[in-house]
Amino acid sequence: MSQNDILLCGLPESGKTTFLAALWYLLSQREMPTTLALRALPHQREYLNDISRKWSRFIPITRTPGEEVHEISLQLQVHDAVIDLHVPDMSGETWEGLWATRGCEGHVVEWIQRASGIMLFLHSDKVRPPLDIMTHNAMIEAVGGTPESGNSIEWSPKKTPTQVILVDVLQALSLSPFGKEGRLLAVVVSAWDKAEDTGMTPDHFLKVHLPLLHQFIKCSGCFSEIKVFGVSAQGGDLRSESDSERLKAQDVPSERIRVVEENVTTHDLTVPIHWLMK
Repeated sequence: MSQNDILLCGLPESGKTTFLAALWYLLSQREMPTTLALRALPHQREYLNDISRKWSRFIPITRTPGEEVHEISLQLQVHDAVIDLHVPDMSGETWEGLWATRGCEGHVVEWIQRASGIMLFLHSDKVRPPLDIMTHNAMIEAVGGTPESGNSIEWSPKKTPTQVILVDVLQALSLSPFGKEGRLLAVVVSAWDKAEDTGMTPDHFLKVHLPLLHQFIKCSGCFSEIKVFGVSAQGGDLRSESDSERLKAQDVPSERIRVVEENVTTHDLTVPIHWLMK
């Protein structure tokens, strides 16, 4: 049996917990064929059952609290090979804090150093773009205001562009003392249902909307291989009445899931995990 430790990272509300909820439903219910299959039920599965139950009943899944860590162990099988997969579900504040304070808890460092692959999550509809002074002033004028001059604004981590934070986090995960170079990186653009109408592939979406991040992962040499996936683990926006009605009308809940790799779409959430195990 081989062991794989995959690190899930991303800012708050980037889709990590929803991904795990849908993954557990997919593996445990076996409604759809998957690349990786569940070989045995884990001993500790209360957390997985709880978030999976909420996912299947269209109940919004609350994000993982700041200091809370759920260590998930799954025994999976592909063909004749048995894989012991370990995945921690840590809060987005963990990764935001790594950037803002330049530090993290000891158990987080252990996970970072132990991981054989990294899965980076970012929400397609919650990207905080860079805002230059010209655009800022134009926005104020558009609503009838007058741009102020000479007043400094106190810096806040919350106002920093998404791609700046993610690039810095990935650098920390790739360099001493936290991490190491040469690992596989899977970038998951979550809530892909909100980006599908752009007609872009996930990689192209990343290049257009987060060019700094795209350039870094492609050119930094920190990772041995990179692949970008578009993932809709929920299948739609539960706050939207039309989306909710459409999703509830589906007879097979697993069909809500969509995973896009280049131009290929499946319902198999194990695809990015399997790729990270190679």
